[in-house]
Amino acid sequence: MKTTLTLLFTTVFYLVSFGQDVIYQNTFDAKQEGENLLLNNEYKVEAYSNATVKRTISVVKEHGNKFLRFDIPGMDSKTEYNSLIRDMKKIHFHRGATYTITLKTRGPFERGLRLIDIKTMKAVVKGASFNAANDKDYSLEWHEHTLEYSPTDNFVGQIAILRNWNGVLDVDDIKVSTVSRIKNRYAQLPHEVYKCDFSVMTSSNVGEHFKFKAFQQEGLARSLSVNNQYGNSFLQLSIEETRQSANTIVFLKNEFQFKKGESYTISVKTRGKFKRQIKLLDVGNDESIISSNDAEASKNIAESDWFTHRISISPKYDFTGKIGILRLWYGDLDIDEIVIRSTDENNL
Repeated sequence: MKTTLTLLFTTVFYLVSFGQDVIYQNTFDAKQEGENLLLNNEYKVEAYSNATVKRTISVVKEHGNKFLRFDIPGMDSKTEYNSLIRDMKKIHFHRGATYTITLKTRGPFERGLRLIDIKTMKAVVKGASFNAANDKDYSLEWHEHTLEYSPTDNFVGQIAILRNWNGVLDVDDIKVSTVSRIKNRYAQLPHEVYKCDFSVMTSSNVGEHFKFKAFQQEGLARSLSVNNQYGNSFLQLSIEETRQSANTIVFLKNEFQFKKGESYTISVKTRGKFKRQIKLLDVGNDESIISSNDAEASKNIAESDWFTHRISISPKYDFTGKIGILRLWYGDLDIDEIVIRSTDENNL
């Protein structure tokens, strides 16, 4: 059901910019047009699917601007060629400092920013995924990825972009900087236009507001209920006991109008085993536009702790969206405090 939301309350907020020291930047302006960046080991591609198919990384010039282009010349448009594009520049990250990593990408389908520890060759932190789907207009727009991170230990890292599915992907304006204080991209926007904390919801009517979709082991029993612990009510997705992946997504039945030129933040709390994330999907093509960082129990949080997922977006076009909470792997998942805020003072 499509819902027009009424403004709940308004607060005043300020966004403050702080000085930063750039420790690495690559705009590709110094490169030669057509230069193969794989030959001199400036970049490396790790293929996760269909690894025998050739990938290329070269410098392209368009309207006077140079940028990196990742391509799969012999690809089948119906086949996935998941790849990790790694900038081979070694960057020293220090415990206690705060770093902001930004870059721009352009192209179809999904991609996400990663920070790789070269000692373990694993991502120490993952940025939110962005999915332009196969929308021709949206695939032509540059999307800015931002990742903010404060290491708990010193390490040497490299910047990488995970490219999912297939197609050409352009990359530009890679920058790593340290900041004494961060400009908060999730700073409180002035209008809270939707909130659900389950305080007035019950298990008997939760189905009017939420639904789930199973992606694996569809035959397993699943249910949604409203539980209470220490006086706090929350939604629980229950999944029949298993030891195999049973990925499931919980959707709000409400659909929301997101407007070009406005800014929005979406936050959701979750608690439980393994990985989970929140997604904003375009109802028109049922594709994820943006996903939050993963929360992974036993890695960056305890299983018993609540984790707040956040998404920040300023749409380049009007669209009808829906919010999903993706439960990866298996096990019950608790959900609470779903909040949408906006710069639009009228409605969402």
